[in-house]
Amino acid sequence: MLKIMVLEKSLEIQTIIKEFVDRYCSDKGTEIGVTFFDTVETFLNNHKEYDLAFIDENVDDNAEFNVAVNLRNVNKEIPFALISTSNNFSFNGDEINVVDFLVYPFTYYQFSTLIDRLQMQLVKMDIPDLALMTKQGIRRVPVDQITYIEGTFKHVIYHLVNEEQISVKGTLNEEEKKLTADRFFRLGDILLNLEHVYKVSDYDVYVGNICLSLPQNKKTQLLNSILDYMDRG
Repeated sequence: MLKIMVLEKSLEIQTIIKEFVDRYCSDKGTEIGVTFFDTVETFLNNHKEYDLAFIDENVDDNAEFNVAVNLRNVNKEIPFALISTSNNFSFNGDEINVVDFLVYPFTYYQFSTLIDRLQMQLVKMDIPDLALMTKQGIRRVPVDQITYIEGTFKHVIYHLVNEEQISVKGTLNEEEKKLTADRFFRLGDILLNLEHVYKVSDYDVYVGNICLSLPQNKKTQLLNSILDYMDRG
């Protein structure tokens, strides 16, 4: 579940954000948790528990820049946006890596596209998650939950430990570029997550809930990759 923190005192804006989040979840088939904070102190003390953030620029007597600076000082990665009631801004958001400004009153389209952009920032972060663009929207998947990835003609299928399958448009070559080579092993049209390879017998390799045939010329390479991965672990 995506977790969003919002520093916002206006009950009117809180209500609109709640409505738009519910609509976004319904449209995208996803789950989002939103927590509202009305003091700077509690907001800054809880930043580690959230994925995205919104900050009301009027929360405390022109303190928005200080709040944003303080958040960025203690959390270099969290994507966030500022909520404003004016198009006139007193500082350059690039200085603190603000994704964008959401000017009230804002539409559902403006809000939903900003949520998409904030989530896409997560792709650039060095975290053990992948952001997959599905028909329902962006889906974050922990890398350690992927057993193997299968390439088809026009799609790539991610197989997870809970046997769920997530399909995305693209090629296996494109998806492979997003992954660390020391964790995944290419076997034809399949990328094996070495963490979930639990048995190699003769020329069969067992990963997740499937058994795959292993070409003779790949066995030594796979075994060496598994040993290297275990040594690092």
